[in-house]
Amino acid sequence: NEFEPGTYTVSEENLDGYRAGRWSGDCAANGRVTLQAGDNKTCTITNTYIPAYITLVKRVVNKNSGELEANDFTLLVDATEVNTGQRIELEPGQHRASEIQREGYRRTAWRGDCAANGTFILAPGDNKRCTITNYEIPPEVATLTLIKEVIKNDGGTMHRRNFPLFINDQLVETGVPVELEPGD
Repeated sequence: NEFEPGTYTVSEENLDGYRAGRWSGDCAANGRVTLQAGDNKTCTITNTYIPAYITLVKRVVNKNSGELEANDFTLLVDATEVNTGQRIELEPGQHRASEIQREGYRRTAWRGDCAANGTFILAPGDNKRCTITNYEIPPEVATLTLIKEVIKNDGGTMHRRNFPLFINDQLVETGVPVELEPGD
């Protein structure tokens, strides 16, 4: 570009997601340059992309016989599989965290920087974190109550305590509910 001799200040319109550096070359760091007749000067500025990051954290609570751990669950950002605790670089904008549900576990809503349904918005430079917890579903139980009745119509002398009751090999008391896993 041709200009009349004089002092000028060069600038640029910055774009979202980029950080402008300082001017260099024939310009001062603030963009000022002085032109004399016949000068041919070059000024350079470098823009650096500002990434955004998300970290998904999986927690698993086993209170019964559950054996699954955080790495046994598949976590996704949009349609890309990620690992728990892994910091992921993403383009700024709206995204969605999700997981593939595992049998025997129920999940909570997403927490932290994600909405309950897993959606989140990243601005340039963001470093966000979202957490989801899965709780082991307790095994279903059934109750069985055995009741021993003793009829003494013909002069019998025995009482209920004289007749031990069993469920399989487990000694049980009459009238007391016993929790069992479903089955025979």
